[in-house]
Amino acid sequence: MVLTRVPEPKRAACGILAFGSLIWEPRELETLNKVGEVICMTPWPVEFARSSRSRHWAPTLVRFDQGTAVRARVFLYANDPETVRGTLARREGIDLRTHPNTIQQCEIEGVRVNPVWYTALGANIDDLRPACLARLAIASVKPCPERNGIRYLHMCVGLGISTALTAAYAAEVLRVSRCDSLEEAEQWAAK
Repeated sequence: MVLTRVPEPKRAACGILAFGSLIWEPRELETLNKVGEVICMTPWPVEFARSSRSRHWAPTLVRFDQGTAVRARVFLYANDPETVRGTLARREGIDLRTHPNTIQQCEIEGVRVNPVWYTALGANIDDLRPACLARLAIASVKPCPERNGIRYLHMCVGLGISTALTAAYAAEVLRVSRCDSLEEAEQWAAK
């Protein structure tokens, strides 16, 4: 289901599905020739079910059968599809020679470009109770001040990305920190 459509330029060759930090931290993707974007929903459910090494083991969103479809974006590019796939892999720290199936294709209803790439990392958090997620997020703040779990959660909430666990996870971070906002909780965890 497409929520908002930005006209798809005829020169778009492919897209990237973004439903987490790709939206606010495109990094390497900024070297590509972006020609538009479409706001949509993920074609499958996602959840805060992956502990990310690059965020000091904080929870991040991945495809997860018991999750919820969330607001997402498809960034449209004029570059060759394999160039876009390779750039997405570099941004994600993935070596396609050893993990070729980690960047996959999906179809997004109403988006006419093909392929649309996404990062297909698996869930690796066994205990998805809000207390466990909050503990991982809080523990990530000091060692990873710029890319920590509380900031990741805060950015997702701010963009309207809401899974089945988002509200309870955020509430647990606020309960433990005794703060009124995720921004304050991040500052508390940094001390």
